[in-house]
Amino acid sequence: MKSSSYANITNNSLDNNSIGLYAEFVTNLFVSGNTANNNSDTSYAGITISSSSGVIDGNTANYNRASGIFVDCMIGSKKFNITNNIANYNAKYGLVTTMLTASTVSKNTFRYNKLYGFWLDTSPQNTVSCNVISNNAAYGINAPSSDSNTFTKNILNSNGQYGIFMWGSNNERIENNTIQGNQYGLYFMSSNGNIANSNCVCSNSKYDFALSGATGSGDKNTCSKPDGWKDSSVSSGCKYACSGACLITKNVTFSYRVRDDNPLINCSLWTDISGSWGLEQTRTDIVNDAVNTFEVANVPIGAYKWSVNCVDGANQTVGPTAPPEGYLTFSVSLCA
Repeated sequence: MKSSSYANITNNSLDNNSIGLYAEFVTNLFVSGNTANNNSDTSYAGITISSSSGVIDGNTANYNRASGIFVDCMIGSKKFNITNNIANYNAKYGLVTTMLTASTVSKNTFRYNKLYGFWLDTSPQNTVSCNVISNNAAYGINAPSSDSNTFTKNILNSNGQYGIFMWGSNNERIENNTIQGNQYGLYFMSSNGNIANSNCVCSNSKYDFALSGATGSGDKNTCSKPDGWKDSSVSSGCKYACSGACLITKNVTFSYRVRDDNPLINCSLWTDISGSWGLEQTRTDIVNDAVNTFEVANVPIGAYKWSVNCVDGANQTVGPTAPPEGYLTFSVSLCA
């Protein structure tokens, strides 16, 4: 698709092609509810957008030979709302943006990509919030040559090298993020005027905070290996100890509806909340052809899988939440 004032691309299967979606020079572009999985081109992402503006919401772009989603704003419009997308297991990056300006990147999940979860290249004045960016082979967020962005309430855990890497990036605000289990938690290189407040930066194998030819300031951060970082309210390091500090949990309600001509005996909730796929709960008080729920308390922040399976009086298994993959996904966010 090329050169249009308006386009709405919604609820399509864009799987198993060379390129899933390519759009260029579209002024008001709405890309929502699509899947762009297993596309084979090694240069273009599953969803590739150039010199356009608009909304990218609720798409899934997994297992592509390049990246999941690529938004190139080097020419023309530069503003997008990029929300509620999933881009996992891609051969390069989950999301790449270049020259993105005054935009929102929020409530996305970028996991298990072979390079970076999110590359924010030469992009000023954006808000990056409430994303789960974990288990990527190299970096969680790489923000080279960017300026005056706000990173808040993101989860950046278990990435192979850096949770957040800032190179030549100035005047950034990094607040209320959870950054754990990386080699380096928050790394500033050749960057100045950055502010980091109230982040939980713990259990990173080399350093929690690291500065290389860079300056930064802030307060109320939690870390144990600050490598030259100084919170403003203490003489050195970070204000609070790390023990248990980053563990944030929420209660989760799972709703499902099952209809069967036979009486229902029980329904079971399966999840990977514990770290591996397993039985979470079983209930026998199921109401046929009505909304039923499971309640699970103290679920840690993160992205998970779930499914419900039921057994009826004829000993038949009924799966009200069994899509082709065999499970649904959900995220527990720092944000509402």
